[in-house]
Amino acid sequence: VCMACYHFYCNSPQYYSLLNYFEQHGNDEEREEYLKVSMALQQFIEQIIDQGKKSGEINPNLETQFIDYIIWACYVGVIQFIDSKKSIIPNFKQINQEKLIETFSHIITSGLSN
Repeated sequence: VCMACYHFYCNSPQYYSLLNYFEQHGNDEEREEYLKVSMALQQFIEQIIDQGKKSGEINPNLETQFIDYIIWACYVGVIQFIDSKKSIIPNFKQINQEKLIETFSHIITSGLSN
């Protein structure tokens, strides 16, 4: 899921920025439409988390919604970091950003295990 979001950010940066804009600044009608999509995505992610719990890959004692929100919040932060640092730190583009996301994903998922 994290890699899919990262690839969306890389391949469709304007759409990614637009989603972030609506999340913070959209008018009521725009926010309502955004929330419909956001809630559908949240339900999808929570189904994946629940499947991971059933298969024993994710600790069943962790609350599904908290896992979802924590991953979402951390992911947004990592992407903001990548996006902002590439204009501030001259050599940041030389860092393998995909490897950074993979490492982030590993850290998050290893903390969910039983």
